[in-house]
Amino acid sequence: MKHQTDELIWRGRIHLGDEPGVYGDASYSGLCMELPVTMFPFDPTSSVEDIKFELKAEDVHVFNGYVGHVITVSGYEPDPTPANPYKWKQVTLLTTVMSSDKTDITVPSLNSHKFISIQIRVDTTVKARLYNDFVVVRLALRSTSHYAVLGFE
Repeated sequence: MKHQTDELIWRGRIHLGDEPGVYGDASYSGLCMELPVTMFPFDPTSSVEDIKFELKAEDVHVFNGYVGHVITVSGYEPDPTPANPYKWKQVTLLTTVMSSDKTDITVPSLNSHKFISIQIRVDTTVKARLYNDFVVVRLALRSTSHYAVLGFE
């Protein structure tokens, strides 16, 4: 029997955009933010299924003709060399866009990626000073094969 998690990973108020102070109740991060997440399988011997995240925000608006705000999911994996046996590298697992207040992100099976990050970047193809200011408020996991914690553990 498979477990289903509907797990809150992070909740807060991070303001993205080019107008600091628009949201007095949110921390301003500028044009980008990134959340590190450690993934843990329920059963390390079973096959890995797609991982689904739900990202929620407030006041996401995308002008007609523009794609939206870029979301990049990265994995971190060992990349040892003789000179540096402890070297790691970042690889892109998925790129998608946020164009509304709720975005579902489906990452194909993580294989060996225990450490991942989810980056949200403001759409900068719009003219400067017209960037969308919005607040990221929640990241949740919906998975039958994994649970997760915020940060790299």
